[in-house]
Amino acid sequence: MKPAAFDYVRPKSLAEAIAILSAAAGDAQILAGGQSLVAMMNLRVAAPDLLVDIARLDELRTVSETSDHVVLGACVTHAAIEDCLVPDPSRGFMPDVASNLAYRAVRTRGTLGGSLALSDPAADWPTVMSALAAQVLLRGQRAGARWMRSTSPPASMRRCGPRTKSSKASTSRSCLPRALGLCKILQEVRRVRQLHRRGGARPGSRLRARRARRRQWPADRSRAHVVTPPRRR
Repeated sequence: MKPAAFDYVRPKSLAEAIAILSAAAGDAQILAGGQSLVAMMNLRVAAPDLLVDIARLDELRTVSETSDHVVLGACVTHAAIEDCLVPDPSRGFMPDVASNLAYRAVRTRGTLGGSLALSDPAADWPTVMSALAAQVLLRGQRAGARWMRSTSPPASMRRCGPRTKSSKASTSRSCLPRALGLCKILQEVRRVRQLHRRGGARPGSRLRARRARRRQWPADRSRAHVVTPPRRR
């Protein structure tokens, strides 16, 4: 199937995007990576009147770190986390999670903030960020900017999820999609840095060892490599 007719706009700044969402008369939704939303639109599960594309906003792709915490922009992709192109505050946990999300083509387009804002019950990042007690920065025209913990009760997380044509308002106040509403944008995700313990193997070392083995593969990767099982004695 193909999606229903909709309008498309690509703002040049975060302030312009927030203003467009506030002035939208119909159902407007934000497009970041689009890996979940576009599929829902093709199935006519979601039918927004307006798509606001924020994928190329530099304000949502910034990354900063201090001695206490790491702040990742909402449009940081899963692949950037997997490849450790951004600081890792989780001692290898987040890159390991990102490496198991769907397949590489999805990870190069899908974003951390988009997954949290959509809060699909089948997604991994909402549960991971809840377990890590991360905070998200919500920015709107009326309420301004405010930090919110991404932790939600399991029942509230099940009631949340993608906003569809038939979805009803949830009674949970801790649900991130309901907190975002129609006129707010998730700008950043903040996570307190975890310190490495002394002694022992450094967390995430197995992931780095696996990547090191991949780099040692032969140049001709199209050739099949046969692994011979050990013989029984």
